[in-house]
Amino acid sequence: MMRRNTLVQIGLLAAGVVLVGIIVVTIWLGWTGRIDSRTASLVIGGVSAFASASLAIATYTTVLQNRRTVEELQKDREKPLAQDVLRQLVAPFKQQIEDHIDRMESDYPPWVQIWNTYGEQHATRFYQELSTDRASDTAVRKLRRDNPDLMKQIDKHNQSVRDVEETIEALLSRLDERVEVLLGERVADHMDINDEEIRVLSKCVLQGYSQDASSLYATELWEAYSGELQELKDEEIVAELSNTRSDYYSECQSIRDALLEYKMEIQQQYGISESDL
Repeated sequence: MMRRNTLVQIGLLAAGVVLVGIIVVTIWLGWTGRIDSRTASLVIGGVSAFASASLAIATYTTVLQNRRTVEELQKDREKPLAQDVLRQLVAPFKQQIEDHIDRMESDYPPWVQIWNTYGEQHATRFYQELSTDRASDTAVRKLRRDNPDLMKQIDKHNQSVRDVEETIEALLSRLDERVEVLLGERVADHMDINDEEIRVLSKCVLQGYSQDASSLYATELWEAYSGELQELKDEEIVAELSNTRSDYYSECQSIRDALLEYKMEIQQQYGISESDL
C-alpha cells in the first residue's frame, strides 16, 4: 500500500512538470507571436482545468488508499482476537452441535445417562448447553458485539436444552410412579427398593435399554421384569419424546448453519485459514 502511495506521488510530480512545461511553452509561443493570445489563453485554461481535475482525482485516490491502509492495519490488529473467537467459541460450538445431530440421527438417541454395574457411563445425552466458560471474556464480547443475532441463537439453544431437561425429568417422574407400582405388585420385598434404583429402572424404560443399571439389585430387577417395565413406556411418552427430538433437531440444524456462515465470514474477512485454527 505504501508503494502505491509513492507511485501516485511520483505520477503527480511528473504530471505537474509536464503541465508546467506546456504552460511555459504556450506563454513563450504567445510572447513570440507564433500563436495569438486567444489561443494561448484557451490552451492555458484547458491545461489548468485538466490539472485541477487530475489533482482532485489524485487526492481522492490517495485518501481512498490511505483508508484502505488503515483498514488493513486494523484487521491485522484484530486478527488474533478473531482467531480466538473461532478457536474458543465458533469451532467447538459447531463441532458440539454436529455431534448432537449425529446422535439424534441414530436409532436410539441417548436421552439419559446411565452407569452400568462396572461404573461405566452408557453414552452421553445428545442435548447439552453451549458453554462459554472456557473462552476468554474478550472473545465472548467480540462475538456478542459482532454478531448479536448468533449469540441470541446460542442463548435460545441453551434455553431449549433446559426445556428438554425439564421434559425428560417430568417423564422420568411419571415412570418412577409406574415402576414403583409395578414392583410393589411383583416383588415381595419391594419395600427394600430405594428411589435411586427406581430411577435407574425408569431411565432404562425411557431409553429402551435391553439391560443396564447402576447397581446389581437393579440389574436383577431389570432382567426379571424388563418386559413388563418396557410396557410402561406408552404411546403418549413415545410421542412426547419424538416431538421433543424433532424440535431440538431443527434448532440444532439452524444454529449449525449460522455458526458455519459466521465462521466462513470471519475467515474471509481476516484471511484466516483452517490451519490457523
